[in-house]
Parts: sequence; C-alpha cells; structure tokens
Amino acid sequence: MRKNIVTGEQFKRVLSNLGIYLTDAEFNEIVNIYGHDPVGSREQRIKWMTFCDDVDAIFTKKGIDKDPLYRVPQIDKSIIEPIKSVPVQFTAEEQNKLNQLLQSYESAFKSKRVHLKPLFEDFDITKVGYVTKNQFTRILKQFDFIPKDDHAFNLLLKRYMDKGNLN
Repeated sequence: MRKNIVTGEQFKRVLSNLGIYLTDAEFNEIVNIYGHDPVGSREQRIKWMTFCDDVDAIFTKKGIDKDPLYRVPQIDKSIIEPIKSVPVQFTAEEQNKLNQLLQSYESAFKSKRVHLKPLFEDFDITKVGYVTKNQFTRILKQFDFIPKDDHAFNLLLKRYMDKGNLN
C-alpha cells in the first residue's frame, strides 16, 4: 500500500466491502486502465491511488482545502446519463424470485393495511422521489419486511436502486 499499488484481489475485496461488486469485464477494464505490471509479477496489480484520484476528480478538485472559496462545478450529465440509461437485467430465475417476493409484499401490505408512500415521503425531505439505501432498509425493517435471504434483498435493491442517483 505504501507504493499506492495493491493486488487485484485486494482491490476487489475493498470494493466488495463497500458494496460494489464488479463483473469480470468491469474488473478487466479497470486492470487495462489502472493495471501495473512489474517485471516478473504473476498477479495483477492495480494503481489504487490513481483510481481514487480519477474518481475524486468527478466530484471535487484536488487540493480544495487550500482554496476555500473555490466553487465545485456540478457533475457533467455526460457522466451520469450512461449510468441511468442502462436497464436493469435479471436472469429468469432472479425475475421469478423477485416476482414472488413482490407478491408476498403485496399480500402483506394489504393484510396489514400498510401505506408505504407516507413513510418514504417522511424520509424524502427534498421531495424528489428518492431515499437512501439505509432509509429504504429502515422502512422495511420497521414492518419486518426485510427478506431473510440476502440474495432476495439484493435483488430488491438491484430492482429499485437508481445507479444515477449520486446521493
């Protein structure tokens, strides 16, 4: 880590700890851009500090602490729009499992007479139609609607999370 280089496995582990899971194609793209290949190395190495600098450059300016009057510009739509326009894709098995989960929610909401909209509106202070993942989870926990199966919960998040929402 002192040389700002980690192995590919360490890089994947850090991202997975943050809840970011890469496909093999996505990881290979990162290796192509940020890979470091020392002579005689048998494992992939990633220049993680360069990766972090590039990600930070999207949101802020390096050294902003030295210029407190600097106004950070809004994020360019060309960065966000490709993320938003990618449709969520499920396998047939995932789609069936998600449909079963949603049907069980529907019957539970009807039987318990739960109205979710006001609960979400309480968290949506700015009235833009978005809540955070933690707020979403909190509302589901309040009525014991969290699926016992982590895979089912991840499907639910995959279906309803807006990847283009950076908040």
